[in-house]
Amino acid sequence: MNEYKVSVIIPTYNRSALLQNTLNSLCNQTLSLNEFEVIVVDDGSNDLTYNVIKKYQNNLNLKYIFKKHDGFGVANSRNMGVFANKSEAPVAINAYTAS
Repeated sequence: MNEYKVSVIIPTYNRSALLQNTLNSLCNQTLSLNEFEVIVVDDGSNDLTYNVIKKYQNNLNLKYIFKKHDGFGVANSRNMGVFANKSEAPVAINAYTAS
């Protein structure tokens, strides 16, 4: 049995402002907290991404996965989130930019 109805998977790289907007929106949606999880897969960001994550850890069922920036891009990060999810329906949204 799955723990959540939905897992929102957010692969990201150096997009802390966009990530903050995304997490803020997830705090304001209508599902109860026990019905969804948020998995942020950070592809080695060197901006304020971790500081954004810390702000939302008490407001969401938030799992943070940090990996070394390896050049494989968003698909690799998204796949890591899918493998880590505990839901019936993993959904990936992007907060990612390559550089």
